[in-house]
This record gives sequence, C-alpha cells and structure tokens, in this order.
Amino acid sequence: MRRICTIILVSAVLRTPSFAQSGRCGGGTAQYLQTTGSDTVAAEGVAVDSTAIQSQLQVLKVGALRRHGVAFDPAITTRAAYVDIWQPGTEQSGPPTQHAQVKFSASAAEVVVQQGSRSQVQVDAVESGTLPFMSGSVLYLQLIAMRAAAVGRDSVRVPLLWLFSSGQLDTAHVLARGRDSVSIRMSGGEFLFARDADGTLGHGRRIAAPGSPSGETRYLRVCP
Repeated sequence: MRRICTIILVSAVLRTPSFAQSGRCGGGTAQYLQTTGSDTVAAEGVAVDSTAIQSQLQVLKVGALRRHGVAFDPAITTRAAYVDIWQPGTEQSGPPTQHAQVKFSASAAEVVVQQGSRSQVQVDAVESGTLPFMSGSVLYLQLIAMRAAAVGRDSVRVPLLWLFSSGQLDTAHVLARGRDSVSIRMSGGEFLFARDADGTLGHGRRIAAPGSPSGETRYLRVCP
C-alpha cells in the first residue's frame, strides 16, 4: 500500500552521536575502513548504546554520505530506523538528498521515504523480529550479530527487510565460531568477522556468492 503523507522524523528520537561531526573514535564508537582490492572505498563510524545503534558512512570515491540509526528494545527487536543520504555533489551541511524512516510492528514495517518536497509511504508485511538492512554498512551487520547474541544460540536465523528495495525480504543465518568470531550468511554472500568479548565486530571480510560480479570486500577496524 502506498500513499503520500507527512513525515515524522525518527531521527528526532535517534540523536546523531558526536562522531558524526568529528569522525573521531571514543565513547563507544568503532571506526572501520572498507577495501576492495587495493582501493579504500568507504569509512564508517559505528556507535552503540543500550537502546540504539547509529553510524556515519562516507563513500570515499564518489563523495556520498549516509547516516543510519536503529532503535531497539533489550531483545534487539527493532522499533524504528532512519537513513539520511547525501548524494555526490550535494552540500553535506544542508538537508539530506533523501530521507527514509521505518516503523516496525510485530507483523509490518511502514517505510516513509522523502526526497525534496515529495514523500511516499510503503507498508510491508514482515515477520516478528525482522531487522532493517542496507549493503555497504557495518552497522547492520553489527545489529544482526547483536540480535543473534540476544537469542543466545550458536546458530540463529534473522529475518531482514532490505531498505530502498520495494519490500525485498531476506534471511541472515548467523553462526557463532567460538567466542571470538561470527559468520553471517545471506543472499549476497557470507560475512566473516572477528568480535570482541563485548560483541563489537572487529576485522572482517565479505565473500561474494557464487556467480556474483562483486569481489571480496574487507573491513578493517582502525579504532578503538
């Protein structure tokens, strides 16, 4: 179901953390570099507290900027999410080129996308416990790992809703490899990450699914 509506900003609830302005580590923020081959393609800072996870991701080659935020309950069940996108060539101190917010219930996700003066709503049927997902961001992988840890089993299935995809659903299969690493498999391939005792993801890599044109992506946690 689609309709035009007035947007209510989830980002007003999920406040942008200080690293979004400074780009520096500290205060629960982990910084990652993404590389493909010899190229560093993106840099991202991810901050987590007891109720939300947020990040700022800079796509280095094209100069795009994305900010993400997800609010959750103690079981890491998503309540709301937002994405702000500044396309290449736009003034990043101004309003985003595109804004999306998502409100989750037990059986549906209401996605509101605003671009300029236009806004559009889409309501997607989802399973209970569905998490939002976008490629290229460590934030969503960290969220999946946190959800699996909250379930408390070595092997966990996590339903996903791809954002900006017209309601595409997916499933992440999370497998704990001892206490210090985790595997996350989904339709696009497999992510292998080291992780700290507190669950924070460390260095990692993405192995593309067979037949995929994309190569391996590596994630280097540079601090803390």
